[in-house]
Amino acid sequence: MVDFERSKKPVKPIGLIPMINVIFLLLIYFLVVGSIDKLEIIPVTVPIAENGKVVDEGQLTIVLGRHDEILANDEFLTSPEEVRRFVKEQLQASPNLFITVKADAKARAGQVIEIMEILEDAGGKNLALATQSP
Repeated sequence: MVDFERSKKPVKPIGLIPMINVIFLLLIYFLVVGSIDKLEIIPVTVPIAENGKVVDEGQLTIVLGRHDEILANDEFLTSPEEVRRFVKEQLQASPNLFITVKADAKARAGQVIEIMEILEDAGGKNLALATQSP
């Protein structure tokens, strides 16, 4: 068996600084290029109002679609009774919950009124109807 002579070169460690620089550059790139927007599950075009007050969206958002879809905090609800149950649960945890109703401009007016009455019956005191300015 032949014994080969090993080289006496010292092993260079891999530098972590360039890799850290690349990771930070990628992080900055994705922060600048990508914007995080909440995607709407149901596309809703809110009605136009001549006057109103600008307020932040409430902690509980009820979305009414043009085809009778009902969403409560991005959770599909199939009936007004489910809305009542959901809102009562939320109001038990936080009695002064601010509720925003975001109804499509082409949603049935009867459905919007029914949901608003359900919210009132469930104990909702702070209610806002989302609109847009002309």
